[in-house]
Amino acid sequence: MSWTSSSAGAARAAVLLLALALPRCERDTTGDESPPADAGVSAADAAAIDSAASDSAASDSAVADSAEVDAQLPDAGTTTHTPAFAGDPTPGTVWWGAAVEGNGDPVARHEEPSGCALSLRRTFFQWSHRTGYLITIASDDLAHGRLPWVSVKTPSWADMAAGLHDDEIDELLSALDALQGPVWLTVHHEPEGGGGVNEPDDPAGPAGHVAMNRRVRERLEALGVDNVALAPILMTWTWAAASGRDPEEWWAPGIYDFLGVDHYQDSESTLLTSRWAEIRLWAANKGVTLAVGEWGMRGTDAAAGQRVRDWYQAAIASAADGAGARVVGLAAFDSGLNSPSGSWELLGEQLVAFQALLCDPRTAALP
Repeated sequence: MSWTSSSAGAARAAVLLLALALPRCERDTTGDESPPADAGVSAADAAAIDSAASDSAASDSAVADSAEVDAQLPDAGTTTHTPAFAGDPTPGTVWWGAAVEGNGDPVARHEEPSGCALSLRRTFFQWSHRTGYLITIASDDLAHGRLPWVSVKTPSWADMAAGLHDDEIDELLSALDALQGPVWLTVHHEPEGGGGVNEPDDPAGPAGHVAMNRRVRERLEALGVDNVALAPILMTWTWAAASGRDPEEWWAPGIYDFLGVDHYQDSESTLLTSRWAEIRLWAANKGVTLAVGEWGMRGTDAAAGQRVRDWYQAAIASAADGAGARVVGLAAFDSGLNSPSGSWELLGEQLVAFQALLCDPRTAALP
């Protein structure tokens, strides 16, 4: 079965009118880190949940006037779209969602206040969760109209690449295949290193991470799994010369369905930075689309709310702006976990704007 998305059309538009009426690291010099832990599970599982370290980038902005942008875009409701991978949204729409603190409840946090589903839900797991907790969360997300984007930390990258864990990989992929909808899968997100340690998370390094993911791709194809899209999640800091890294080392053709990155701005300024523009061009050169597994920026005032809307609008415009890869998903890191420079929880006008956009007719929705 092939899995794609649809826009929610008039239903979302009606709820949007209501929502708008309501009152409402790794790092460079402005960067930060934000690793999530688990919630709502046993103490043993909570202790095992993985970390996510992320960066920010120097300020540099511009977003087209929304009326001009909309005039350039294809009509998501009428354009024929052949999805390139599971969960590939119609151009002119974007998956819009969040990682809620500790794999927390999106209903109370966002869905009840907005009246709309969290379009994209980002969650984090350990290898021991691969056929239990991970599958339970992904299944629940699909049942409630959310696209699950799961990441899982693994055993040794070299051992994974060598086939020593093929049976376990197959267990995970078969369990995902049995779900009734698309799933985005990342195998060890932010592998470049975080928490103030600028070296890979595993001794096998970039080549080992690529080889491990190549093995996962081989198992996906061998099992005939067609509802899972495989993507890395790298730090946008990796594209900065000061990081000492080369993003080319973390990529190889024929493995991934799209590029995932985590993108932070540890100041009250736009996420639409020069580095973001560079990464869009880099992804386009690889022939893939782009999604953000975690984003965060500072501020709670009206200007901060506008920056959220600009971020969303730029993703919508990416289908036709000729400035690089189409942006297919944006997930906020709505959490204070593992955030030494301060919580990334959505507050104030950022939260108001974020929840209103859940109901925007251009936010992608499961069929």
